[in-house]
Amino acid sequence: MSSTELPTIPGYAKRYSSWDEISAVATIGRQTMAPIPGYRLLKAATQIEASAAARLLLVHLIGYLGPDKADNPEARFVVFPGNTRLADELRCSSRSIQRQADELEAKGMIRRCYNGLNRRIGFDLTPFAMQHEAVIGGIVAIQTKRKQDRELAQLELSLQKDRIARPVFDTYVIPG
Repeated sequence: MSSTELPTIPGYAKRYSSWDEISAVATIGRQTMAPIPGYRLLKAATQIEASAAARLLLVHLIGYLGPDKADNPEARFVVFPGNTRLADELRCSSRSIQRQADELEAKGMIRRCYNGLNRRIGFDLTPFAMQHEAVIGGIVAIQTKRKQDRELAQLELSLQKDRIARPVFDTYVIPG
């Protein structure tokens, strides 16, 4: 352990001595990313494998994001709402917010940032932003498979031998 690194007490979050140290891990990912439109993040947030309440929290956190600044990667994808504010806005308890954040953090969608006093100061959405394309790609694949299954079922229904065949007209005559 270096002289600048603070000790980690069992049962507590990792302690950081400065904001630079807090944001150092996520900054690497932010620098490699192009600006992402908010609607793409919102679409992906509604499709992740998590509880409905956790998805709602993630969508709400995305709403706190400011304009994406590719030239300042330290300011990208970090939001600073408190649990009490989130609980008031989502109409649930602060403890529910903590559980939902635990779920999102366990699934690798967010990272909570703490100061030296073990107080959460922000949510880092960089992990989610880095994998939003994979989430959307997975959903598109599922939707494509469902569409193919529907078309196949419809084709099988239309090819049944006991069905009455519809007449096919070469030209369409407009009555009147």
